[in-house]
Amino acid sequence: MQNNKRLIKYVTLSVSLIVIISASIMIPVFYFKFKNRSIELSFSKHSLIGPVHATFISFYDLDIDGDIDLLGASHVDHLFCWWENSGNGDFTYHVISSAFENASRIEAADLDLDGDIDLVGGALSSDQIITFQNNGNQAFSPQIITNNFTFVVGIYLADINSDDYIDIIACAYGESKVSWFENLHDFTFTERIVDINLGEPILSYPRDFDGDEDIDLVSIGINPGEICWYKNDGTQNFTKNTIYSAYMVHGMYPTDIDLDGDIDIAACTLLDSGYVYWFESLGSNQYLQHNLTSDFEGTNYVNCADIDLDGDIDILSSAADSEQIAYWENLGHNTFNKRIITSNFPGIGIFLADLDGDSDLDAVSVAHHPAEFAWFENIS
Repeated sequence: MQNNKRLIKYVTLSVSLIVIISASIMIPVFYFKFKNRSIELSFSKHSLIGPVHATFISFYDLDIDGDIDLLGASHVDHLFCWWENSGNGDFTYHVISSAFENASRIEAADLDLDGDIDLVGGALSSDQIITFQNNGNQAFSPQIITNNFTFVVGIYLADINSDDYIDIIACAYGESKVSWFENLHDFTFTERIVDINLGEPILSYPRDFDGDEDIDLVSIGINPGEICWYKNDGTQNFTKNTIYSAYMVHGMYPTDIDLDGDIDIAACTLLDSGYVYWFESLGSNQYLQHNLTSDFEGTNYVNCADIDLDGDIDILSSAADSEQIAYWENLGHNTFNKRIITSNFPGIGIFLADLDGDSDLDAVSVAHHPAEFAWFENIS
């Protein structure tokens, strides 16, 4: 009799679940990771209508409508632009400004805490960093915050001094300089120099690298080649710590790759046929290097994310000479398997976001030769 009651209970539960599903009511979906089981994703390329020449692409929900828009810069066309997402991966092109020579980089954040998203851009040959104030309807008013930041290539945004206002981190490639610009509110900024001896810096990520609840900077200079981090003492005095030195280190991304609670670093080097690797943090500023490949010609950028949604961190890279964008699928126990996103796109950079609202991660990249802005829909 007890067994019959249990059977009735299970049948009733099953029928209830069927009714719930058929009524289109949301229910939790659980995914289980199978150790060392490889899952291959498939991607479909979508080109974006926009500038004739392409330099840089990034993403943000610029109009705060719940979907991810795209931001772009074209140094030949002297153009900052954005693509408005309809919500399902269809994009409408908009020009932000064509007034700044050799536009190179664009990022987004609410700089004045008024509830809309503003922009920060960099212009190479004019040595300018520019803010674009949003009027709330995606009409932008530019303001130059410096004319003397030689060959600005890297721009990042974070609250460095914990005053709730977003500051600007930037790399002056031509001056071997890393600085942050303190947000004094009302779109006024003051430069604070972090280092003037990092050879040709191109990246400087804001991270709490040492877990002491303030923002440090993790940076690279490509010539002679160095990965380092700058410890913030809590009052924005920074002390440099070198992690790795190698000629033509060109890409780097800090995150907890092995999920052990500290920050590791993925990196790539243009030397020879192209190396992609990562540094496992062992504590006390000690690192163990793990090589993923020595055959990824033209590798220029790395990123990290759980692209296959299996609960661990994968490592991604773009390689212009190989015309490949790829990721190294994390199988656990420091084992990785290379997967190709595309074999016909000379990408410079790779970023991940859910662009079509289907709850998986799509890829975004830009190519210089031939010039193209594109996103790669995850159709798996």
